[in-house]
Amino acid sequence: MATNSQRHEVMLQTGDRFLLRILLSLLSSSVDKVSNQACVCLRNLVTSESVQTSLISMGILPHLLPLLDSNNAEIQQNSIVLLRMLSQHPANQDALVCHEVLQSVGKLLITRKTDPVIIGHAACFVKNLSYSKSIKRVVESPCVEGLLQALRGAEYLDEGALHCVTSCLGELVKHGEVYFGRYLKCHLMNVS
Repeated sequence: MATNSQRHEVMLQTGDRFLLRILLSLLSSSVDKVSNQACVCLRNLVTSESVQTSLISMGILPHLLPLLDSNNAEIQQNSIVLLRMLSQHPANQDALVCHEVLQSVGKLLITRKTDPVIIGHAACFVKNLSYSKSIKRVVESPCVEGLLQALRGAEYLDEGALHCVTSCLGELVKHGEVYFGRYLKCHLMNVS
């Protein structure tokens, strides 16, 4: 039933979104297997905009961000995929362009720069945020440094992840040209 997207809305409406609330609480479980499975379930359920916006309004971020810092690569992968999916809906983008989210994703990009799954989904997440009104925050975040480091280590990335990184950087330049130009100028001055 959970894999049938037509039944998701009906399932999720039952009991004032009881299932979503339970899955949110399970994200914070101290047992890795439980939090990972809750993340996978939520990933399977966030196929509609209404579910995506509901999760943001229900406060998923405090439950999801610690998973990005997990020592378990599978949990990190599943949590960045879920975060990317949540960023697809424009109504969520401003909520996701907060300091804590950008710091966590930037740290993940920097520490897992050889994991093509994480890099690809994190780059798509950042690219989705490049359309938000708060692009300056995105450009000034550690996410850009993480993307540039991933680009420098391109030999570790598969073609799909590399495409996501280059596409993301292109969108950041296009939509945040003023801010990104300043960032690159400062970054290049610090490198030389």
